[in-house]
Amino acid sequence: MKRIFALPICISITIFCSRIVDSELSIDPHGIFFSADGNIYKMNYDGSYKTQLTFDQEDNNNPSISNDGRLLIYETQANINRYPSGGLMYDYSAITVMDLNSKSVRKIADENEMCSQPSLSPDNQSVVFCSHKDDHGSYLVLSDINGKEYKILTDYGPHRNPMFTPRGDKIIYVSDHDQKTNIFMVSLDSKNIQQLTDSEWNINPTFSPDGSKILWESYWDIFSMNIDGSNKMNMSNNNNVFATTPSYSHNGDKILFITERTYNVPIEESVREIHLIHLNTNKRKIILKTGANFEPKFFPDDKNIIFTQYENSQFYVCVIDTNGSGYKKFCKGGNPCIY
Repeated sequence: MKRIFALPICISITIFCSRIVDSELSIDPHGIFFSADGNIYKMNYDGSYKTQLTFDQEDNNNPSISNDGRLLIYETQANINRYPSGGLMYDYSAITVMDLNSKSVRKIADENEMCSQPSLSPDNQSVVFCSHKDDHGSYLVLSDINGKEYKILTDYGPHRNPMFTPRGDKIIYVSDHDQKTNIFMVSLDSKNIQQLTDSEWNINPTFSPDGSKILWESYWDIFSMNIDGSNKMNMSNNNNVFATTPSYSHNGDKILFITERTYNVPIEESVREIHLIHLNTNKRKIILKTGANFEPKFFPDDKNIIFTQYENSQFYVCVIDTNGSGYKKFCKGGNPCIY
């Protein structure tokens, strides 16, 4: 195995498996991918033809799909224990990549630490993820797609949510320093780290489709800035109502986010509205006013929205159109992504 950064932190292993769904020659990427009961599933946009994609004894979750629809990447975890401080620890954790054409899988695995939050590069050649040795922090690790070469991009610290820029030349992430949570950007050679925000609470960054802007959550509101950190603007002006988990439409002219009007209540009793803003007119619309709703995202046609809803101690995959009608609860599950 070739190491390209001389720190004895991660040991990468590549494991190849055979077919996942024997009844098909390949897996059509167009549809909804989600996790349920420790496995990854796919279904059509209308909720039909639910297909199980993983069948091992491990816990598979948090799927995401590559820009070209060829690769599916997700977390694989097994044998849950706890760190002495109380946080969850897995005896075996890995980042798993599934080729939807050949249905082969390979694991970018770490023998000693928990790996989490993978992000694929736009060209499908690299993966960035968090590698933990305890529940207090992580290294950001850059690996080739086969798990044979890797590079540690940061020191060990409270880093999370790494994500490639749309050009694939840098990585943004969230990190805690001096009792503040801010957004940073690091070059792939790890020589240049830039702090993009400088206030107490900044999380959940996401890119505009053209890669020129970053949308993120800062305390009560959703903000936008240029990719270099300039031109920061409050997009939600929420008047002390908590706003969270923003996302762009595929054509970049609309944004979605959640507002929460209830505090210190059980999740199923919370009211988490789905809001939509048209960026060209600044017109705002409440898409869904009821329910404990999470992480809304646009369908590829930008006319429908996928999200999860918590009810009766269970997450469900749901959809609604951008006019606020056509609500449907498809099935139990979480972490949906769509292609």
